[in-house]
Amino acid sequence: MPSAPNRVFGMNGIVPLYPDRCRLKQVKLPANVTYPKGTILGELTGNNDVQTVTITGTPVGGTFTLTWNGQTTAAIAYNATAAQVQSALAALSNVTSAAQQTVTLGGSPTGGTFTLGYAGSYTAPIAYNATAAAVQSALQNVDTIGSGNVTVSGSAGGPYTLTFAGNLAGIFIPALGADASGLVPKPGATVTVAVVTPGGGSSANVACTGGPFPGTAVVVTFQGALGNASQPVMTHTDSFTGGSSPAASVAHTTTGAAGTPGTFAQCLAANTDGSQVPKAILEFDCATDGSGNITIGAQSGGGIWGETVPTCPVFLSGSFKTQDLNGLTDAIVAQVGRYLYGNIAAGGAVSYYDAP
Repeated sequence: MPSAPNRVFGMNGIVPLYPDRCRLKQVKLPANVTYPKGTILGELTGNNDVQTVTITGTPVGGTFTLTWNGQTTAAIAYNATAAQVQSALAALSNVTSAAQQTVTLGGSPTGGTFTLGYAGSYTAPIAYNATAAAVQSALQNVDTIGSGNVTVSGSAGGPYTLTFAGNLAGIFIPALGADASGLVPKPGATVTVAVVTPGGGSSANVACTGGPFPGTAVVVTFQGALGNASQPVMTHTDSFTGGSSPAASVAHTTTGAAGTPGTFAQCLAANTDGSQVPKAILEFDCATDGSGNITIGAQSGGGIWGETVPTCPVFLSGSFKTQDLNGLTDAIVAQVGRYLYGNIAAGGAVSYYDAP
């Protein structure tokens, strides 16, 4: 006689009010979690490091400096604006870095040419075994780059390292376009461009808001090439006049962290890893093991035959009954939808739009 089952699995998911007016997507889930169907999810996109500079004691004159990662700004006025603090930080060479990219030929090309492009303009054909000097000359002849604005190093045939200079120093440079259609063999030969450092200054790697001092703090956000990572906390040296024991201080408001885009976790307002922003609704009960393998059901360990899946379906949009959604709040409704009728407490329905 067969033994009684010790695990029951179901595929009963939440049902939208209008099944033909919703959008689904497959996503990953974090390891070692169990989420009931209808859970509101956010994406683990990571977060930038945020530090807050405050001046107390109401100074009437003087300056201060900020030191970050071993480099110190020029003097910053006691009544500086956010833009002035941003400019001082962007002047540090470890904040404003030159854009650097690598160009690699793959597939063992034996002949032919390739081209590289920036801002819509492309080089003349470059030989598959070109020297770094030949690649540099081709790039400097592009009208959107120009003479003296990029240097190239590396061996003949690559990989090549491109460093932007001159008029292109200290600004954000997206990955160059690349066309491998002229290389031999085809198909097979490729050209890959990778961004080592995106470059950029005040608008790319650091942004400041708030101010002016001394009445309002300035919030410094490390982003771009410095984003999604924990950054050293700035220190300061003060030279203020007047007021009552004036002093600057720096608070580490948010510690930066790398994200895992494509992985979604339960959306909670207190989260700081990107999942605090609502983006999706889980269709089925799901549980994951220590490696993030997903079992469709309320218990990890695999389905009836031990099967697991790498991704699970979530709704990016649709209309749902409020009682079917776990973690729904008025704030979430305001961010990504609207009430069709009723509310959370009394029961009702919401229309959930694609999150930004």
